[in-house]
Amino acid sequence: MDIMHKQFWILVPLLLSGCITMETPEQMMERISRQSEEKASAAILSDPSPHERTRAARELGRKGDAASVDLLIKALGDADAMVRAAAAEGLRDAGDAGAKGREPVMAALLAESDPSAVVAMGWALQRWKVDLRPASDVFAGVMSQTNNPRARYHAALLTRSFAEVSVLAPVYVDTLGTKVAQDARNKPDELISDLIPKNGKTLIPFVVAGAESENPATRAEVARLLRKFKPPVDPMDRVRQLRENPQADIMKTILPAEVEAALLRLLADPDASVRAAAAWSAGMCDPAPDASVPLLRGLLKDTDEAVRSAAVYAIGPMVVLKRAPKETLDDMSFLIDDESAKVRAAAAHSLAQQGSLPANITKKLALKLDASREPDAYARSMIAAALGSGAKSPEMTTALLKGLKDSDKTVVERTLSSIGQSGVEDADVLTLVADLTRPEADFGIRLNALGALNTLGAKARPVRAHVVAAAGDPNEAIRSAAQFALKNID
Repeated sequence: MDIMHKQFWILVPLLLSGCITMETPEQMMERISRQSEEKASAAILSDPSPHERTRAARELGRKGDAASVDLLIKALGDADAMVRAAAAEGLRDAGDAGAKGREPVMAALLAESDPSAVVAMGWALQRWKVDLRPASDVFAGVMSQTNNPRARYHAALLTRSFAEVSVLAPVYVDTLGTKVAQDARNKPDELISDLIPKNGKTLIPFVVAGAESENPATRAEVARLLRKFKPPVDPMDRVRQLRENPQADIMKTILPAEVEAALLRLLADPDASVRAAAAWSAGMCDPAPDASVPLLRGLLKDTDEAVRSAAVYAIGPMVVLKRAPKETLDDMSFLIDDESAKVRAAAAHSLAQQGSLPANITKKLALKLDASREPDAYARSMIAAALGSGAKSPEMTTALLKGLKDSDKTVVERTLSSIGQSGVEDADVLTLVADLTRPEADFGIRLNALGALNTLGAKARPVRAHVVAAAGDPNEAIRSAAQFALKNID
């Protein structure tokens, strides 16, 4: 008989006689919890290790009874800042019972010099809705230091309802693009954005200073924010300007001088992520500032795909508005053959916004609306959309036929839209569009095919019978689209 069996047979008589008892799982957990609480109560004031006292404070905060709260209040005077912070957090976590610590925590806060402990006490007091203004100087001290960025940012969060913007702004800007910002629920870029409408002038020097940060992620976040300093546009003001002067330049983007200068510097930043962010921001000014055009043209040849993509998006509208040289259109078209599918799609998207495209660019696009030449479906869909602005040619017709047969639904739908937009009258194209109105076709494609025929109007008369058939379809949306198309065809 092995040792385990011998021990078992020794225990059986003791169990039967009641000399020892077996614990249920619930009893075991209760006993362990009780022992843990007893250990925490003893450790928080007497254990020589700050780490053990800190652990004890957290345990007592979870317990949250009156006795634990009293011990946590005493721990606010611990010699170790880590323990003081944990005691404040424990009182906060103790719920309503912890509110007994309001006055002791405020008193401790006013005497506190450790940034992390200050913040922990501040969040505890905020939970109890205590006015933090009496501790303004303490929080200002934390915001003036840079050794503890997390505490610095949280001090700003705690005081944002009453602190001066000039005090909060440098903290927000320095936090942009950092791990502290990633972990925070309240993001610094959102806080800055909220302040711009009323405090833009005050913020500008601090945000512009962020453009010189050593951290590329901070510079990139600053670049994204710069567009928000564009003054709001009142449509009625534009109407009034045109009435007074029909030649008025109502589309020009005017940024504050310091903001525009910072944006131009960031467009030439040595870090690609910053250049990409700056190009995106320039485009989001809608339209980009005139001074950015030469830099954006240069960025079309950047070595980074994200930069090229953002640049071609940004400069496209400038060509439409004739705020960029005519040659810029050719620069954009070269990107249709870019090694990056993302860039090829962005280039096609910008070309699609041009209104009308010359024959050479239309031909280049037409050749790419082919899965064997452009394997990326999204890029093909953008190319299909751009062909709607193209010059009519045999190459364009061939491309549209391929687009209608593409395996990707979005490519087919955008091809249909381009057919309507361009007014193509080719018999083979019309026949294929008409076939896509049949019941066996995809519902979305059927609607788009009827939409294309509606846009073509009288040019779609050769396939009118297909539209008549669709007008009797059991689906109401199809019937309505067909009936509407018939009015324009007839």
